[in-house]
Amino acid sequence: SIVPWGGTPIYQALQRGCLEYPDEMDTFIYLSDGGPWPTFFQDGTDHGQAVLSNFPTWYAGKRAYGCKLACFSRNAQPAGYASAWARTCALRRRLQGRPPSKLHSDGILFGLMRHFLCER
Repeated sequence: SIVPWGGTPIYQALQRGCLEYPDEMDTFIYLSDGGPWPTFFQDGTDHGQAVLSNFPTWYAGKRAYGCKLACFSRNAQPAGYASAWARTCALRRRLQGRPPSKLHSDGILFGLMRHFLCER
């Protein structure tokens, strides 16, 4: 079954992006659609604090190369919407099932990310 997510696995995404891609890139793009998920790891560590503590070390090689960091947050949390109607729609969307891979190879987000990563 498909389980709705309340946020984004930011720690794993940034760690993999920094350590698995070469340092020699012009722009590192991070796209998020929610807050850190899960909020706390199984050992009780705060997800957001763990990212803030470790990201500078992961990103150091890219930064030394001169890589720019671009972060985008799309519909971060339903509470961020101005109207009650928009918040209700956002909550409804979050509760709907999602396909396992939002960045599948024939999806528009995959093409957008590939475009920006390949642009030099």
